[in-house]
Amino acid sequence: MSESWRNGDYDDVPYKGFRLRLLKVLQAVGLMPGVESLESRIKATELSYGWASIMRCSLTGLKPDGTFGASSAQVIAAMKRPEANVWLSNCIASHLGRLSRRARLVVLLSNDDNYMRVISKTMKGVFGQAYEEHPSLSPVVFRAGPRIFVHVGHPSPLNGTLGEFLDGDKLLGQGKKREMARLGVKGALGDLMGTI
Repeated sequence: MSESWRNGDYDDVPYKGFRLRLLKVLQAVGLMPGVESLESRIKATELSYGWASIMRCSLTGLKPDGTFGASSAQVIAAMKRPEANVWLSNCIASHLGRLSRRARLVVLLSNDDNYMRVISKTMKGVFGQAYEEHPSLSPVVFRAGPRIFVHVGHPSPLNGTLGEFLDGDKLLGQGKKREMARLGVKGALGDLMGTI
């Protein structure tokens, strides 16, 4: 980060150390087929894919021992706090409410049930009537405004269920969430028009 600060180039910072895992997650839901590396895609000059953090990756939460941590247990609890939820709502309204018209799909990195509940509640608050749960793919897939949002397994090395998301039984747990996300991606990109 200090080198990026000095030279003003932050392209190497996002997803550092787990870009290959991120690529596998995206490919598991039908995105970036045939791509072997994200290095050329995570650039300020990239025109097809945008990369950002709603707040999750920059937030820590209080652990029982009084220190702060970045695991889901701490972060999701912190996101539920009223002051953090105000920041989350403002970030969503500022950045996701004003995306380019070209943007049809937003992929959210985490399909933890608690995380999806926090995001769903916040999105409803921000988008109001323009928020719509999918009748059969919710809570993994929803619409907010003109876009489809899809939750996927987080590619972090700390995610112990990533293998299940990538290769698990399509009828159970993370494998089922993968299949739901895959249908959401197809719908957002027009392959299942009218079903999403």
